[in-house]
Amino acid sequence: MFGGLRQGNLLYILERNAQGATLRVAQVESVSNPTPRYGQMNQFSTQTDMVVDIKARHNEETLEFKQLNTSLSIANSGNLVLSDSDKAMSAEVEALMRTSKQAIDATPYHERMYADLKGIYMELNPQFAKEKEREDKINALEGKMGKIEGTLDKIQQMLSNLTSRKS
Repeated sequence: MFGGLRQGNLLYILERNAQGATLRVAQVESVSNPTPRYGQMNQFSTQTDMVVDIKARHNEETLEFKQLNTSLSIANSGNLVLSDSDKAMSAEVEALMRTSKQAIDATPYHERMYADLKGIYMELNPQFAKEKEREDKINALEGKMGKIEGTLDKIQQMLSNLTSRKS
């Protein structure tokens, strides 16, 4: 639990973003004394969450994490997952892997569904169908023009080679 962290303990930091996921293992430099979560104390509540601020070092970088609940071993904050336990982090990574695998497995279903729904939408909305047909024709013409340009470039290169040989 974050409340039990001391200087020298390890802190596992999983970062997820568009480029993928990375795990950093940092060493705790300092942990603040537990304090009540800001704005949570009131006269009707007998139980308040206690939080700590943690400073950790990874390579030459000092990382700061604020307001971590002392009773937790893992916390999510945006694209970061923090844990003081390799077992808790392992369970989190396993859960994320399952989620990603489910998304991968669902991809063919969604591709078929999208194609089917697009066909139905075009049937229900003739204007969209006309625009889509026009867009497809334009794309086909652009593709043909690209091939013609490539052929002309080859012919020009061959003519250039022939004229340079004669000189």
